[in-house]
Amino acid sequence: VMKVALVTNNGKETLSSLVIDIALDYLSFRAVEAGATVSMEIVGQCEAPSLEYSTDLAEWTKFDFSNPQTITLENVGDKVYWRNTGKSDTFSPADDENYIHFNLGSKKIAAQGNIMSLLDSECEMTELPEDATFVQLFYKDSTLISAPELPATKLSEACYYFMFCRCYSLQTAPELPAITMEPSCYFGMFSYCTSLKEAPELPAETLANACYYQMFAWCSSLEVAPELPALTMEPYCYCVMFLNCTSLKEAPELPAETLAQGCYYQMFDGCESLEVAPKLPALKVVSDCYVDMFRNCTSLVEAPALPATELAQTCYYCMFQNCSSLEEAPELPAGKMEYGCYFSMFDGCSALKKAPKLPAMELDDYCYFAMFLNCSSLKEAPALPATQLTLSCYQGMFFGCSSLEEAPELPATELAQQCYCQMFSGCSSLKEAPELKATKMSLLCCNLMFSNCSSLKNAPELPAAYLAPGCYDSMFADCTALERAPELPATTLADFCYAEMFLNCISLTEAPKLPARELVDECYLGMFHGCTNLEYIKVGFDDWGISSTTEDWLLNVAPEGTFECPEGLAVQYGDSYIPNGWSVNGAAPVA
Repeated sequence: VMKVALVTNNGKETLSSLVIDIALDYLSFRAVEAGATVSMEIVGQCEAPSLEYSTDLAEWTKFDFSNPQTITLENVGDKVYWRNTGKSDTFSPADDENYIHFNLGSKKIAAQGNIMSLLDSECEMTELPEDATFVQLFYKDSTLISAPELPATKLSEACYYFMFCRCYSLQTAPELPAITMEPSCYFGMFSYCTSLKEAPELPAETLANACYYQMFAWCSSLEVAPELPALTMEPYCYCVMFLNCTSLKEAPELPAETLAQGCYYQMFDGCESLEVAPKLPALKVVSDCYVDMFRNCTSLVEAPALPATELAQTCYYCMFQNCSSLEEAPELPAGKMEYGCYFSMFDGCSALKKAPKLPAMELDDYCYFAMFLNCSSLKEAPALPATQLTLSCYQGMFFGCSSLEEAPELPATELAQQCYCQMFSGCSSLKEAPELKATKMSLLCCNLMFSNCSSLKNAPELPAAYLAPGCYDSMFADCTALERAPELPATTLADFCYAEMFLNCISLTEAPKLPARELVDECYLGMFHGCTNLEYIKVGFDDWGISSTTEDWLLNVAPEGTFECPEGLAVQYGDSYIPNGWSVNGAAPVA
């Protein structure tokens, strides 16, 4: 700041002399359109800072937050300057619901000068003195086209939190010279800046928790990403950083070999123009590190190598979900699974033609859950050698793989809860089911396993003599080509064990023998519902039990058929008993 004093002709300073501040570094706003306006407000509750403004650098007016003034810049090029009345260690924000905010009206306006003048009238401060200093300072100022200088080299936690969020007209971002990050310092800083085409340099090599979280999310015009030189990650440091940056074609290099929880979580999710993924050299992964990293990158044709041999909980969760141009998956050498490690990893990769080998013998809960869901070009499944299964380990693994012609062998003899649930559901090209050797069932273990396999003609043998609740529930539902049902040797049933097992199997003409003598709740519920050509069934029970045991089990079967049963079974007609129009062999009539 330079001060110029006007003096009289005799060389003596008078009381009427003017003092003019030539303050090129003060934060200022310049009208890009005539009639642009500037004001400030307190959102929520926080202490008002001591600020003043000027339009000519000669007269300064203290801003009254209790009765906020609106400064109108009548002409294009007119400016208003802002500064602290002195020097302050606080700008008084509390959090994202209690903060100080500029209101910039409906006319285009440009900011320039040093943002630190709001803290220091001398513009000498380079350290942000408190957490959340400038939180949401320009939030939703949609007419702002350029940002002021942000010269601070020492940051504070959440200092620029959502500072320019939803500044839809912002075209240029300020330089960010700090080389050491603080937690959440740039959190959402430029999110939804839909006119921003180029990001500022980010030279920091020392990161912090969530430091770049959502920094450029929804910047749909962003074409160039900054270099990211850090070698050591911190938890969620790059999380959601470029979410839905739909114009971004190339990702920055990611040289880090030391990862942290959630470090790349959703980093490029929705970057639909991204064609090349960065190399990922880390040999050791951590929980959530790659979650959703390239999700919805619909132009990505090649995946990076994933050399890690030791996995972590949900490490690759949805990593390539909906990458519809990806044709080949990377090698996955790990021999031991972790909880949810490959959960939906290639879900929606409709161009994927070749799956990686999956050599693991030791599984964990949800490890392959929906891994290849809707990979409609996949014709061949990888071998699955594990014999010890876990909760939902293969659930939905090949769901919707409509080109899959052959299923892998399934050697396990003891099943786990929901382990095969929906495993091949919607595999409309699958003509033959794998052998199922399991003799010990578990809750919902084969629920919907082959549902909507419309080319499947023969079902596998089901040797299990001891069932579990829902074990075969809807197992072959909507298998419209199924001509032969498997034998069902179990004589002791479980709740809803066969519920809707053959729902809408319109090619089935004969039901398997049902030897069980005692029924349990919903055991045959809707079992043959919609089997329009079914015309023969033989049962071993002599008591219908409660109504739910056979509810709608023969609804919409053939209009004529034969029902064989023990002589002691009461003849009752209806969709939940013996179909109307069918003949009965062996039953005693109702008294």
